Amino acid sequence: MSGFSGVMSVELRGGYETADRFISSLKFGSYAASLGGVETLLVHPAAMWGDTLTDAQRSAMEVGENLVRISVGLEDERDLIDDFSQALDQV
Repeated sequence: MSGFSGVMSVELRGGYETADRFISSLKFGSYAASLGGVETLLVHPAAMWGDTLTDAQRSAMEVGENLVRISVGLEDERDLIDDFSQALDQV
């Protein structure tokens, strides 16, 4: 295979607000309900499941408030690196 991307999960230092601020600061990534597009998509599980799972359930599943799942899209590599760097600088 060639020309494909990947999915990764990261835990940012800080809590729920840090993860939310990071995603909101990106220019190339956007919130998504699923991770299956050609563009870079991000999911903040604590925000999505906040109303359906208790803190204990999320903890048992190892889904912290600071967890962000990223599906890397087909954007230019340098654009993504720069964008993620500037977003991390804001958190």
